[in-house]
Amino acid sequence: MAFNYPQLKEYFSLQNVDPQQVYNDMVDYAGELKFLLEQRDAQVNLAPATRFYTVVSTDEIGRPRIGDVAYTASSSQFQGFINASVGWQPFNAGGKSAGYFITVNDTTDQTATTSTSANAVSFNTVDGSFGFSLVSSTKFVADHDGVYNFQFSLQLTNDQSQAENLYVWLAKNGTNIPNSAGIATVPSTHGGKNGHMILGYNVIVTVSSSDYLQLYWKTDNPSTYIETVASLTSPAVPDSPSAIATITQV
Repeated sequence: MAFNYPQLKEYFSLQNVDPQQVYNDMVDYAGELKFLLEQRDAQVNLAPATRFYTVVSTDEIGRPRIGDVAYTASSSQFQGFINASVGWQPFNAGGKSAGYFITVNDTTDQTATTSTSANAVSFNTVDGSFGFSLVSSTKFVADHDGVYNFQFSLQLTNDQSQAENLYVWLAKNGTNIPNSAGIATVPSTHGGKNGHMILGYNVIVTVSSSDYLQLYWKTDNPSTYIETVASLTSPAVPDSPSAIATITQV
């Protein structure tokens, strides 16, 4: 649909023009022009997508229109622009929605200073992510609303001559999630070696965009801690990270 925009009236001799008439003509012109521009905006907004992009990231697209389509090399996915509030969303792949996820681990020892402190589990390596980010080493920040499976494992170590308890739980936005805690009794030293065990389980949690999740732990004795165990050479055994966590959309 083509638009014929109004023309501003011409005055050949200002000496013979009534100022009130000039004002009225300007008001009429501005009103007609505004009406046509609003119709034009509506036509553009309702038009189907005609722009397709191949980019590394949708951040490269400065002013996307509703319905635009982009293939992003960083995620190897097609995405469509919904609106300014929702932004870009991935297309379905193989009949199943592309899931958001993050997988991380930590390669340091994590200790507690007291038996009464709540300690956030930290992570120093992001193995992969889409729709989540790791902030300040402890916070998993969601980019999208959804239901997610938070799964983790901790490598626990006890260097005491008696078994000790270690507790772990999940928090959202700094508030503990009810019924998310677990307790492990870590074996005592034996045969001159520290006691070891793996504590791990999963929790299903609903989050909104910008919510963050954290994993917390405490110990009855600071001598029981989360340890990274070094690799072996004969036979070849890889390192055991102190903590591993994976969040996947369900």
